[in-house]
Amino acid sequence: MTKLTQRLERALKTTSIRGLRLNQRFRRTFSKRADCLFITAMPKSASTFVVASLAEATGYLRFFLGQDHLDEQDLYLPKLIDSWSMNIVCHQHTRATKPNLERMAEFSIRPVVLTRDIFDCLVSLRDHLENESAATPTFIAPDGLLARDKSDQLDALADLAAPWYLSFYALWKEAEARGEAEVHWLAYDDVMADANSALKGVLDFYGLEGATDAVDAAVASVREAGGTRRNQGTPGRGREQLSTEQIERITGLSRHWPHIDFAPIGIAPSR
Repeated sequence: MTKLTQRLERALKTTSIRGLRLNQRFRRTFSKRADCLFITAMPKSASTFVVASLAEATGYLRFFLGQDHLDEQDLYLPKLIDSWSMNIVCHQHTRATKPNLERMAEFSIRPVVLTRDIFDCLVSLRDHLENESAATPTFIAPDGLLARDKSDQLDALADLAAPWYLSFYALWKEAEARGEAEVHWLAYDDVMADANSALKGVLDFYGLEGATDAVDAAVASVREAGGTRRNQGTPGRGREQLSTEQIERITGLSRHWPHIDFAPIGIAPSR
């Protein structure tokens, strides 16, 4: 009886996957691939503001390509199929893993990778944990962490969150170097210094030069509306709040990727 049940379950699962692929083939046959503006970002790097502004400028739908916001590091096949013929803007904290890269190639997704100084990211992440939620797609605070003092909280982030940030950056750099992803790199500081120019660069990357005229009004509208969860964006804030030992510990993690230049996210090359 157990074996029969297992065979039935396997048959149902196989049928479900076949149904998804049949849906995908149907869409490919009868509709064209629409635009997908895909922003994959280091957490706390102004991705919500960027996506809101791009959606406002293009009129495209904001659409999530993951299954759940706590596992948005991975793309979700049913959502990819659903979005085939929809013009969308999406932002997630998706890493350049083999399955993700394969799905991005299959669905013609060219990513914008949004980065920020890692030390500034970590202190903004601490603020997020305290003020909004103790669970994020990349870090879930251990029980009791938010009751400890700020130094202990930053210590935990140095140990537990910093490796994710370094891996995120390194994986995209490696994928680009192997020719597995056509990447448009976007820096948080550039967005903060001149959001209009930075977003026009994104639209140029996607061949949407016609939408650049709407960027100025879009940025002004999003800023006026608020609600983009913009954090304290003062450059250098991370190095002011993290201890010298914490900074050195985070910097030391970069040794595991000796072929990667981490200077764009605030870690100077080792001598």
